[in-house]
Amino acid sequence: MCGWVPVASAMIAQGLKGRADERFQVTAMAAPLIAVATFLAVFLAFRVLHVNNDALQAKVEKEMPVRAVEFVKAKGLTGPLYNDFDWGGYLIWGLRIPVSMDGRTNVYGDARIARSAATWSAAADWASDADLLKANLVIGPVNASLTQVLRLSPRYELVYEDKVAVVFVAREGSAR
Repeated sequence: MCGWVPVASAMIAQGLKGRADERFQVTAMAAPLIAVATFLAVFLAFRVLHVNNDALQAKVEKEMPVRAVEFVKAKGLTGPLYNDFDWGGYLIWGLRIPVSMDGRTNVYGDARIARSAATWSAAADWASDADLLKANLVIGPVNASLTQVLRLSPRYELVYEDKVAVVFVAREGSAR
């Protein structure tokens, strides 16, 4: 069916081979000019797009639990941690404690990832999630369904909230 693909590839490769005197070569003089032009293009792109540390930090603060991490560190709160899938990598970096879930899908497997998604959606059996039952600390998006039901749960106490994230701790005697 696709027998023409190898033939066409070979023909294109033969045509690209060319003669040595026809090949494009960068001279010793052109190499520094190309490097300077590349640097200027990147520099100007950053300036035009307003890419700087302050802009990047503001974007991170809109999407990641920056202030929640600062709160957890300041209060010395510890895990086990139950967290949202999308924030796992940031929480590993920010808190330096094990997370319940992060973007390494091959580590957790499909069933556990699906279970976490169902729990964060506050599916009917959310309260029986084994990872949530072990958690002493929960960090999640302020508008997540699980966040809303945990507000009403006698098992957890809301200790921090901002526009992005909430932090719950297990009440005494409720963590397993």
